[in-house]
Amino acid sequence: MSKRKRSIADSKHRTRARWVCFADAYIAGGFRNQAEAAIEAGYSPKTAYSQASRLLKKVEVQELIRQRMRDNAMSADEVLYRLGEQARVDLRDFIGLSTEELKNHPRAWLVRKYKQRSTVVAGAVTQEQVDIETVDSNSALTTLARHHGLLKDGVTINVNIELVVQLIDALQQANLDPAETFQRMIHHAQQRATPRPD
Repeated sequence: MSKRKRSIADSKHRTRARWVCFADAYIAGGFRNQAEAAIEAGYSPKTAYSQASRLLKKVEVQELIRQRMRDNAMSADEVLYRLGEQARVDLRDFIGLSTEELKNHPRAWLVRKYKQRSTVVAGAVTQEQVDIETVDSNSALTTLARHHGLLKDGVTINVNIELVVQLIDALQQANLDPAETFQRMIHHAQQRATPRPD
């Protein structure tokens, strides 16, 4: 390969690498700050906004962003798996671990907050306190229960509309007020349902 062809290939490779870096930074930033994404990709802070605007118009960059999002998307099974892990989190799995052991623990992502404090008196540790906060397992359980149909957000009432319409028509033909009649029926049913003192 000639020196010129190698130089062109290297340039295309560097450009593609910058586009990938820009796409990743833009996605990681929640699609909010395109200039910051351009700076992170190596573009000058002075021209970052215009460079980002230009990049976002390129079909290749748009497709790269879509592909990166597809690559990072969670499947439904993965979402359910992670919710299950959150629901099963047990604080005892993390008690007694050193900071380094906790960082390397396969389920460290379940720890939301970790704080270790030591009290030293005359050069000796007299008291050690570790605060650990895990993800919210109740929230995960609620989400899973809803997914499996164990919890309902609303109330479903099945009513035979035709029967109600016929009843209203019959009451009106008998010169009775349907609303008043229904109120009396409800009151009567409530009285019958209330236990009577012996």
